[in-house]
Amino acid sequence: MNRAERSGELESLARKNDWRFALTGNVPALAKFEFPKGEKRAVERIENLIEGADFNVFDVYWRTEYKVSDAFGPLAHKNMTAKNARQQTFILSESADLNLPKFHVYPADSGGWLDKVFRRTDSVFAGRWTVEGNGKDLLNEKVTEFYEKNENFWTFVQGKYIFIYQPDTLILPSQIEDWIKRILVLAKSFDKK
Repeated sequence: MNRAERSGELESLARKNDWRFALTGNVPALAKFEFPKGEKRAVERIENLIEGADFNVFDVYWRTEYKVSDAFGPLAHKNMTAKNARQQTFILSESADLNLPKFHVYPADSGGWLDKVFRRTDSVFAGRWTVEGNGKDLLNEKVTEFYEKNENFWTFVQGKYIFIYQPDTLILPSQIEDWIKRILVLAKSFDKK
């Protein structure tokens, strides 16, 4: 599916559900987002912004800089920079009722063996999920049950923001409504009432 077709399908989805749609836009909450491995990325553009009452959906196009060193060649003393473009869809929930610590939850089998050896992580949910950061105390029965029923997505939480996504993946327009339902259930699960 090309970009124009994707935008058209997402705009139709938004119109069908009385959500606002913008081909491009700005999402200030994205400044709070952090990758679990500390990777730095600069936002190149945001496309296909859908705004609902309790959520936003948007595609982010990133630029990532990698430092490359040719340790054995004539440029061994210099760092070379290679730019790499990435894209992914985010589903974002923002709730003034939440004040959560910063943490990540992601599939336990998603990291390489070096990550598992050298990073401080806690495996939970029968080894299916990894929690990184200060969120372990928030994993109440509702949150744990939510993760047990869902698969293959990543979560970043900080303050009043909850982001869910698949790394470097544009979620299909036909799957967006399911992802919106996921984040709304997750946001309610963190509510301690």
